[in-house]
Amino acid sequence: MSTGSTGRNAYFHVDSPCTLILYHIRLAASLEIGVNRPWRDGLKFGRIMESGGPMLRYKCILLDHDDTIVESTMQIHYPAFLETLRTLRPEEDPISIIDFVSTCYHPGFMGLCAKYEFDEDEMVEEYAIWKKYTRAHTPQAYPGIREILLKFRNEGGKIVVISHSESTEINRDYRHNFGFEPDLVFGWELGEEKRKPNPYPIDQTLRLLGLRSEDCIMIDDLKLGLTMVRQRDIPFVAAGWSHFIDEIRDALKKDADHYCTRVEELDEILFLK
Repeated sequence: MSTGSTGRNAYFHVDSPCTLILYHIRLAASLEIGVNRPWRDGLKFGRIMESGGPMLRYKCILLDHDDTIVESTMQIHYPAFLETLRTLRPEEDPISIIDFVSTCYHPGFMGLCAKYEFDEDEMVEEYAIWKKYTRAHTPQAYPGIREILLKFRNEGGKIVVISHSESTEINRDYRHNFGFEPDLVFGWELGEEKRKPNPYPIDQTLRLLGLRSEDCIMIDDLKLGLTMVRQRDIPFVAAGWSHFIDEIRDALKKDADHYCTRVEELDEILFLK
């Protein structure tokens, strides 16, 4: 059995009767795994790939961006917010990185802005400062992420980014770090009603890519992604490699289907050997 094309649009054809028999044996074995083992163990059958190569447990990864794929809070988002406070609330003490990340975890960034009672005009200024930082800095991917994503994509998997960053910078970061752009991006520019944790990005992904919920898995470092996928019965992987706050680490260890402290742990979750 071989693929008729490479990359994200791979398909199958059979070269010999022996290959066909092998294909059916592997298909039956994989489907049995999918039936007998719960998806919370990461063993949901995705698709059969080329004979002798890895098989995908899922057809699509739903990915957060900041502090899941790239290290951006310390480089971009936190310094940008400190400048916002210096500009709009010079009488306030600088917020600590611990308080910044904790508040972005819960109740979220808009809750952080509400804490400082930014009005509509000040939110425009906050956005302008943040955008200045995101345009000027390209964050680096976590070590090991590139290899995982390229392997998944080369085996025909779809990569969809659902983030509170904007699609322009997300696509730039992917080109810089990985040499390709995601299949779909749902960013901040969607507006509050369509951003995660609203399931709109999932529903659009399923519709546009012709997938079902069981074909997907979500990887995120914060609670918003978990809240979103629970509405569509999609498994959740917590990106624990970016966590340095016990409250966040403990909460996601309790609630996530998988908690990964190292990027390399994704290999077992995403691929059948």
